Amino acid sequence: MKTGNRRTRGYVLLAALFAVHIAAVFMLMGRARWQTVIRRDLEAELVFRARQYVRAIESYAREHLNQTPPSLRILEEENHIRRLYTDPLSATGEWNLVMKPGSGSKKLLIVPLSAVGRFLTEASIVGVCSTSPESGFMEYRGRKRYNEWAFYLGEDPEEEMPALEYAGGA
Repeated sequence: MKTGNRRTRGYVLLAALFAVHIAAVFMLMGRARWQTVIRRDLEAELVFRARQYVRAIESYAREHLNQTPPSLRILEEENHIRRLYTDPLSATGEWNLVMKPGSGSKKLLIVPLSAVGRFLTEASIVGVCSTSPESGFMEYRGRKRYNEWAFYLGEDPEEEMPALEYAGGA
């Protein structure tokens, strides 16, 4: 049994292909928006996790006569932090450490985890910083790149970020 005449048989297939093409275009437009939403959520998660480390370091210092921890691992071992968080924006999940030199300098050292041992005699761990060099959607204390967002003891979110010095191959 035949339906329709010979001239109109291919139009239904053509209309279906056109509809699939339009749907694909709309899905691609939605994908870009979802990537933006996901990236903003990761930025918020970065701020939350970094501040958890700062609170844990502060708790450790209160308990140990204002001494800062020699590593992040000890914060978990002594129950100052529930667990060691990964950096949500870096490929490896590792953090750089924010260290304050003992000389009373206002600058902060940004040191990768692998090089911390060399700096422990001259500086103390006061916070964390992302290892991701990408730029964020928002600025944090006047800085756009994630690896310039330093979270540390005594920071004032209303002030400009102090000078950062990258040490140890960071």
